[in-house]
This record gives sequence, structure tokens and C-alpha cells, in this order.
Amino acid sequence: MPKSAGSGQALVLTSAQQDAVLAAVPQLKYRTAYTVCRYTAARISEVLALRWRHVKQSAIVFERRITKGKRRTREVPITPPLRVALETWRKAQRSKKPASDAYVFPGRGGRSTMSRQTADRVLRRACGIVGVDGASTHSWRRSSLTSASNQGVPLRHLQRLSGHASLDMLSRYLDVTDAQLAVAAAAFLQ
Repeated sequence: MPKSAGSGQALVLTSAQQDAVLAAVPQLKYRTAYTVCRYTAARISEVLALRWRHVKQSAIVFERRITKGKRRTREVPITPPLRVALETWRKAQRSKKPASDAYVFPGRGGRSTMSRQTADRVLRRACGIVGVDGASTHSWRRSSLTSASNQGVPLRHLQRLSGHASLDMLSRYLDVTDAQLAVAAAAFLQ
């Protein structure tokens, strides 16, 4: 059941829906934050807590103190589309080279991070423009993990990237379509 009025799970978006939603977001900083969510399967709160020192040459480091549960630090490799988005955002910053301790997504005045509530509002507005109902900031995480699982990425690898404590918790994020169930049921006959 898609999310509605704060209940249910966040909608899993197709790649085309993700592209459409991102295109409907007018501000580069929000579009970049959602792009980081999309290509790291990170929670919006983790992305907003990132500082430039966490963005390495080949990976983004989510220190345990900014992760849910604060259990462990995890690194997610930077893919080419994510690299382009981060470089574009870095160049758009007023300073030529942001300080390593500066937030990647600063709020007003640059002393704190942009708010999760504002990021959520911007996303909902973009979803309304493109006609996507039931999505939330957590849709990026569910969509990324489901897509990788559908492509055959082993669950242990996804667990390590996502930071889930158990495979049981990870499995709650993975969406299964009716078509996938039909294929699985057909395999019973063989």
C-alpha cells in the first residue's frame, strides 16, 4: 500500500518516474540531494547531514553518527551520474572550494543543514506536478534497493550498502510486483 497521510510504505518509483520527479524540482540543491538519495539508497536525513569531508574521490562516507541507529559507518561508491551531480552542485556553491567541514546541503546562512521538512515539501510538490501519488523522501531508498535487487545484486551486498542491521529489515524495503510473483509461481512447475 503506497504511503497516504503518513501511513503505509513509501512508493517504489520506476526509473522513469524518478527522472520525471527530479526534472520537476526547480532548485539545484534539492535535485542534487535527491540524486544522492537515489544513487546511495541513503535516508534524506543522512544525506542532509553530509559534510564535504564525507564526499571522497570514489565514495561517500556515511559516518555512524549521522546514520539511523548510529551503529556503523558505511561507504557507498560514487557512480558516474552521482559524480556529475555532485560536481555540478559543488561548482554552483558561492565559494570555489567549500570547506571540508561545510555542509554539502547548507540551510539558510550556511551554519546548519537544510531542513528535512522543506526537502519533503519540495519533493511532494514535484510529485504533484508529474502525477506521482504515494511517494515520500523514503521512496528514493526503497526504489534504489528494489531496483538493485531486481537486477540480481546479492542481498548481503545491498545490506552492506544500505546499513540495515539484518536481512529481515532489508527485505521490508524490497517491493515485489505481481509479474514477479507470477514468474516465481511458474518456476514451481519446473
